[in-house]
Amino acid sequence: MTSVLRMVVLSLVLGALLLGVWQLRSREPRGSERPVAALQPLVANTAAPPMTASAQTESPAVAAGEEAPAPADPSPVRCWRIGPLDEIALRAAKTRFAAPEFTAAVAQEVQRDKVADWIYLPPRPTLAAAREEERRLRDLGVQDLAVVTSGMMRNGLSLGVYAEAGGALRRMAELRSLGVEARIEPRYRERQRAYLRVRAVEAPRFAGVAVVRTAECPP
Repeated sequence: MTSVLRMVVLSLVLGALLLGVWQLRSREPRGSERPVAALQPLVANTAAPPMTASAQTESPAVAAGEEAPAPADPSPVRCWRIGPLDEIALRAAKTRFAAPEFTAAVAQEVQRDKVADWIYLPPRPTLAAAREEERRLRDLGVQDLAVVTSGMMRNGLSLGVYAEAGGALRRMAELRSLGVEARIEPRYRERQRAYLRVRAVEAPRFAGVAVVRTAECPP
């Protein structure tokens, strides 16, 4: 009797253990139902690809997307005008600036110099009218006058040419006091002057010439 009871108890205990094992296995997820996290590869520790030689030697400015600074421009070449020069000085200047670092060329310019002031009355319609005006002015006491008989001022009356401005102003005041409204016009003398235009970085030096100016470079 006791042996039979013991066998029954052992059977119950073994059955309970088998039931527990079966329940545990039924709760485990199947192969197709495993969590995704368990199937994902480990990427956090994946090593980055090695840097190429060009990337390792790239400058910080290029890596940041900035352009490399352009090289500084050389000193600008300017143009200079030397003169005016007479014939001897022009030959000497051409020899002085014949070196390869210079580019020189002769330039001829017309220079107008004021030489006097001319006082006059405008032309009359005819020569006879001009002679009549001359007689009238002489009767007023005007001296030093003459009728112009040629050129653009033909049949006009010249009342004097004065090299000094003071003399011209005194003459105008005298005529005005006599009631004569004359005109005054500067007279010029034109002459050709020679200059040497030089291309150089710095102002060229040339002995004996007082005027060295910057000038517009010819095309």
